[in-house]
Amino acid sequence: MMRRWIKFIAHLPLGDTTVLFDRGHAIAKHGTVPTILLADLAELFRTNGIQVACIHARRQSHGCSLTMYGAPHSLHQRIRNIWAANWR
Repeated sequence: MMRRWIKFIAHLPLGDTTVLFDRGHAIAKHGTVPTILLADLAELFRTNGIQVACIHARRQSHGCSLTMYGAPHSLHQRIRNIWAANWR
């Protein structure tokens, strides 16, 4: 059930950019995402045993605001750090 719900959320236009992680692969659903960002996120999710997750990013004047589904709260800061380091 959770997998279907997160995949559904990934198709909604809730951000300027959307990344879906599903079974070992990170895929840009909306917007353009650097390949290195997708690779680093996929590695983080794989090493932490996460099967499915979704990240919506909305551009703001000071950077990006991220909304995450399927990722445990303990990983949110690491996801934000990876995003900030690899976003153009």
